[in-house]
Amino acid sequence: MNYWLQAALLSLLLMCHHLVVADPYYANQISRLSTQEGLSQSSVTGLVQDKQGYIWIATHQGLNRYDGNQFSPFAGQSLLLGSDILLIKLLEDNQLFISTAQSGAFLLNTHTFALEKLFDQGGRQGIAPDAAVNAVAQFKNNYVIAIENVLYTVNAKTLASKRLATLPHKAYIRTLLVWHNTLLIGSESGLFQLENDQVFPLNHLGSTSRSVLNNNVKMLKQDSALGLLVGTVEGLFVIPNDDIELNSEQAYLLVPKLNIWAHERGPYGEYLATDTGLYLLDRRDHSATALISFTESRYLTPQNTIPVMLLDKHANLWLGSNNNGVFIWPTSAYRFKLLASQDNNFNNNIWAVHQSDDGTLWLGSDDGLHRFSAGHQPALQQSYFRDPNHKPAYGSHAVYRIYSSPYLADNILLLDTRAGLRQFDTSTGQTSPIKASNTEVAMTGDDHLVGSLMLDQRTLLFHTHHHIFLYDLALQTMTRLTELEAQLDDLQSLLFLPSRPEKPDELLLSTATALLSYDRRNHQLTPVWQAEQAPDSAYPLVNDWMQDSQGRLWLATNTIGLIALETSNLQRIIHITENQGLATNTLYQLERDLHNKLWISSQNGLYALDLDTLHLDHFDHRNGLITNEFNLGASQVLHSGDILFGTPNGAVKFNPSAFTLPPERNPLAFSNLQLMSRPVLTSPAQLREGTLQFEYDDMGFRFEFSQFNIFNERRNFVHARLSGPSSVEIEHVRNNYLFFNTLKPGNYTLTLSELIPGSHEKRAQSQLHFEVKHAWWNTPLAMLSYALFACAVLLFIYRKHQSKQLALRQTYEQLAHAKAQTDLALKKTQSGLWSMEIPTQQITLLGNAQDVGHSKQLSLAAFFNKVHLQDQEMVRHQWARFLAAPDSQLSITYRIHSKQRGWLWYHDIAKVSEWDAQGEPLRASGIYSNVTEQKANQLNAAMFSQALSQIQDWLLILDSNLQLLSVNQSLAAALGLGSKAPQQQLTLSKLKKHLGRQQLTQLLGALRQIQPKENIKQEIDITFDAQRQSTVQLSINAVADEQGDIEFLVIVGSDLSQQKQAQSELRYLANFDALTDLPNRNLMLQHIEFAIYNASKHNAGCALLFIDLDKFKPINDAYGHYAGDQLLIAVTQRISSVLSEHCILGRQSGDEFIVLVKTFEDIAQVTELVQHMIDTLCAKYEVDGISMSISASVGVAIYPFDAQTAEALLRNADIAMLSAKQSGRNSFKFFTSEMNAHLSRKLSLEAALKEAVADNQFYNHYQPIVNTTNHTLTGVELLMRWQLGSTAISPAEFIPIAEEVGLIEQMTTQALRHALEELAPFFRQQASFYLSLNLSPQHIMHDNLATSLNTIVAEFGLSNHQLKLEITENSFLADRHKAGKTLAELKKFGFTLLLDDFGTGYSSLTYLSQFPIDIIKIDQSFIRTLETHPHNRSIVKTIYMLAQNLHMACIAEGVETAQQVSFLRDLGCEYMQGYYFSKPLSASGLLEQYPPDVAEVG
Repeated sequence: MNYWLQAALLSLLLMCHHLVVADPYYANQISRLSTQEGLSQSSVTGLVQDKQGYIWIATHQGLNRYDGNQFSPFAGQSLLLGSDILLIKLLEDNQLFISTAQSGAFLLNTHTFALEKLFDQGGRQGIAPDAAVNAVAQFKNNYVIAIENVLYTVNAKTLASKRLATLPHKAYIRTLLVWHNTLLIGSESGLFQLENDQVFPLNHLGSTSRSVLNNNVKMLKQDSALGLLVGTVEGLFVIPNDDIELNSEQAYLLVPKLNIWAHERGPYGEYLATDTGLYLLDRRDHSATALISFTESRYLTPQNTIPVMLLDKHANLWLGSNNNGVFIWPTSAYRFKLLASQDNNFNNNIWAVHQSDDGTLWLGSDDGLHRFSAGHQPALQQSYFRDPNHKPAYGSHAVYRIYSSPYLADNILLLDTRAGLRQFDTSTGQTSPIKASNTEVAMTGDDHLVGSLMLDQRTLLFHTHHHIFLYDLALQTMTRLTELEAQLDDLQSLLFLPSRPEKPDELLLSTATALLSYDRRNHQLTPVWQAEQAPDSAYPLVNDWMQDSQGRLWLATNTIGLIALETSNLQRIIHITENQGLATNTLYQLERDLHNKLWISSQNGLYALDLDTLHLDHFDHRNGLITNEFNLGASQVLHSGDILFGTPNGAVKFNPSAFTLPPERNPLAFSNLQLMSRPVLTSPAQLREGTLQFEYDDMGFRFEFSQFNIFNERRNFVHARLSGPSSVEIEHVRNNYLFFNTLKPGNYTLTLSELIPGSHEKRAQSQLHFEVKHAWWNTPLAMLSYALFACAVLLFIYRKHQSKQLALRQTYEQLAHAKAQTDLALKKTQSGLWSMEIPTQQITLLGNAQDVGHSKQLSLAAFFNKVHLQDQEMVRHQWARFLAAPDSQLSITYRIHSKQRGWLWYHDIAKVSEWDAQGEPLRASGIYSNVTEQKANQLNAAMFSQALSQIQDWLLILDSNLQLLSVNQSLAAALGLGSKAPQQQLTLSKLKKHLGRQQLTQLLGALRQIQPKENIKQEIDITFDAQRQSTVQLSINAVADEQGDIEFLVIVGSDLSQQKQAQSELRYLANFDALTDLPNRNLMLQHIEFAIYNASKHNAGCALLFIDLDKFKPINDAYGHYAGDQLLIAVTQRISSVLSEHCILGRQSGDEFIVLVKTFEDIAQVTELVQHMIDTLCAKYEVDGISMSISASVGVAIYPFDAQTAEALLRNADIAMLSAKQSGRNSFKFFTSEMNAHLSRKLSLEAALKEAVADNQFYNHYQPIVNTTNHTLTGVELLMRWQLGSTAISPAEFIPIAEEVGLIEQMTTQALRHALEELAPFFRQQASFYLSLNLSPQHIMHDNLATSLNTIVAEFGLSNHQLKLEITENSFLADRHKAGKTLAELKKFGFTLLLDDFGTGYSSLTYLSQFPIDIIKIDQSFIRTLETHPHNRSIVKTIYMLAQNLHMACIAEGVETAQQVSFLRDLGCEYMQGYYFSKPLSASGLLEQYPPDVAEVG
């Protein structure tokens, strides 16, 4: 069956069952778009929806485009702005034909915004460029247009036009329709048909008399069932068809009189637009019923004419008006009917619904009982039980429930009213109180009815503020349920619900926290379902329930949404809340229809849940409901299958079959784009197909998207993801746009995804690709140019560098060659005689005067080469002068290199010693001398003089007679001496001025007494002026000559001012804390030693308080070190404020402080001081606007009782502080010797424990767990044991230490692997045998606990149910959320969870509801004292009953006597463990006592 056939049948069904409601009901459901919302003008002349979903609205002042959210601009809009548009029509290829009154006709491509004007080109055959087109159609691949009474054809490609046909003079053409291969023409003078270029009149009136009005054809529409629909000014006519031929002789009138403007047919009805409003067409009756009138709407529009109409893809009707814009009505609203009265004095707040056997509907409201007629069109017949007072108290005559029963007369209804239970006589309309024979149990005068429920046809259950009753309709007796009353705390928040079919003796009760079941036979009240977290509400938690065919129990709750339980075990399997698509978590009534849908009324609309697919649909005022709010208790499935729900504005009735068609839902698509930096217009083609481009300086990107539905029924969550240089992901987008301020250059993809609520399934996805251009200087081409230029520059630099390197290498080689020659020439340096033959410039070295027999020849040039490079030029020059003036003397000093001694200085003296006859010099003779030592002495003297002038210390040199020889520049500058001969300016009078008489006398005395080679040091104070004074240290050295006498005195003075200041600062830092200015540990130890000394001297005592701030580190981590430092300063001030003058406060380290009480009268004084200090520190702190709270743990040690030395007293106070921390913090402890012993013991055990874990020294014992019913061994509990040397260490001692040092997880893993290996025979023999393993809180906080245990169990080939895990309540305290997550993962892997030591500790029942506990272990402290403490019997019984009610098993621990076994077995607890059965055994002992093939307990 195709869609339209389904729609036709559905429309017929709706018309058959629907009540014709007054116009205001549907008229008030319409919305409007007018100039206030951005419409260009209020007179609407055309409506079109394009393929993308946009609605095009033509007015007398321009063209508008609407995307479902807002008006969206388009290219060409400004050109058409102000134009009087007469006609728009969507043709093929997305072409929108636009006809204007003065500007001619246009073709606008709705996909690309290409706009083209018609009739501007040649070949238009007399058509004026500004001609107004009356009608248009696409016929045989061309456009056919009508101008007045003339038809033209326009080529769709070239737009060339020519005349096609002309109608009679008064036949003004109003509409065109292509009918197969012909063209139908509607005109003011009748209907015509164009075939083979010939125009023929066509009769559409049939047997109806022709008139000017009914011959004025303004609408033509093809109908697959009827043929041709012809709308005229007076009536709607039908011309039947035979295949493609129209049978005009069989034409008939379908709807008379109405002025037909338009016709639309949708899934919920068939509609006619007329000059008197919107009508609903009934084809069977050949009639139309007024549906919507603008004058009846909230817009108070005076005119009802609808000249244009459009049915969009979402079944919304768009209704154009002449002067009030366009109105929109959801046709889906027609599925809902309203049972109400329009009387001003009528109260439509419906609380109760009841249908009699004859179909009569009875509705209870806040003001009486109302009877509606039976049938498909119920109408209000009469009202009863109304308050005659025109101003009654609100709800004084309210009717909350309506019941009928075969035990009552046929004309009697039972009413639950505000005045109590009353009988209503339908024949007389009178009410009376119910009759009760046993009035002694009836309600008292001050007790009022709260709620009621008909349990069966004979029994009525009701309750008041104080009591619960059963009313027997047959016997007319009341029975008070005292047993039930005693088990309920509050009857105010109680709601009775129908019993489950499989439990006829059940009373189902809804309270503020749970759904409870009460068994009327055994008076037991047990929970059916309980909220994991108690809702913050005083109202009943569950409002209604419904059981489906799939074994699910659906619960409509008041605060936490819709819940489904598995009926077999009542475990929650489905939970639907606002996160899964609900608009509210407050649900009221549940009704199931024949299509397997669950209808749910709520505080925010109506929901339909498909029980097969769990698809959820939501209906509210946008879908035609009179209100979004529904009432509790008001719902019923009627005999006809219709469903009725009560609301504060009447009863809503609908046929569920009308909701079987799938709704038309468009996926999200990008609809528009805006920029803040510049105007931009984008077409759908650009948004869907191309890549948009933006400039680098564009900003304010607004990407708009839409479902193209004005009522915007967005049922899915929308996620957005921007991929590109600037990436971002946005979940649950609420608006219809995405805004980005700026975007980096590059390519982007913007993706919209629709996610079905409650899952990650994507329903649809839309993408937009765009590019943000680079700035011209930042484009890839520019970057490439920059790179090439940089490479060229680097290449040029490299080549220049290579050229320089080559030149330097050549120069270096030359210098190396010259140096080799020079090194060879200067191989030896010595003084001696030499002579030179001047003509040949050959030098003969004769060596020393004693070595004249050995000679060496070299040329003058060779000699020059031997001379130091720095001296060569000078030597050559001197030689040149000498040779130029032979009469002169050569005197030259130069350096020559010696391999043994390096560069040596030589001095040569020479003269011409021989001349020839002509007086020319022949020979020169000379002597060379080694002057290296003299040169060195000169250089050292110069360097020493320069050094003395540059050093910062003062230097004075005195002779043996104390006469000043020299001072350096530093001393001269310091004492203000001139630069010339400063030693002469430093007189005794000047020294006396700076040193003072006494210091000068002492200094002179020391100088006179100094011994040769002695060094003495002395500090003196020198005053420079009134503002400056320095301390100077003098170092006096007596330098002796070769005879041992004092030759001179050297005095070095060093300024100690900065050193003195640094020493002072170091001394402070060594004794005080830099942050708090308090004495540090070192200084405090000195104070403590002094206090101990004074106390021992005076036979008194002193006290030491060791203070440690609790949880200071989290504050330091959260707010930073600066805030932590400020808090420490504030703490210092707080502590100081409570201390007396006999106390000293110091800082130990970090967040630890020390208070020394130097003396006290008695211990009570110390106690009072410590308590006052703790109370003061607990007050709030304000640090940089941050409010902080902190507490302190304090340890107290007393001298002489606790220690005899300062170090020992400090250590013992520290130990006492640790004891205070272990006792819960924010307290203090006095030191005891047991603390020290305990700490020593703990430290030694901690060290031994680490070694034991490394060496795997632990071994296992096993405590049998017995089934006392069949006397079988069902499992064992794993107990770790440790033997340290010859001493057995108790688990109570080493387990806490292991948890504290972080070894417990490794120890547990070792023990588990060992146990699974040792117990393998039991696991193989008995599949139900299990090992019970204790887990610590550290295990519960571990992320991968479940995976780790699953891996270990799998290694041994066992199932997870063979390992049960015991946890204590302490496991929940650190992080309840984390603990719940870990336990849920363990349950997921199939592990059984046991709550150990139940009844001790916190024993919060919340744990049993919040966490998936399977078994409760009753603590042995209750079992062992069953005989001596009788009240423990009640406690054990209560724990067992609690476990039974929660469907949990129980294991009793510590069973030691037969009497205990008997008591527990009588109670029903069959699983036990304890010494009565066996003490903990080793694996071998367990195998011996319980052989796996026997497994029975003796």
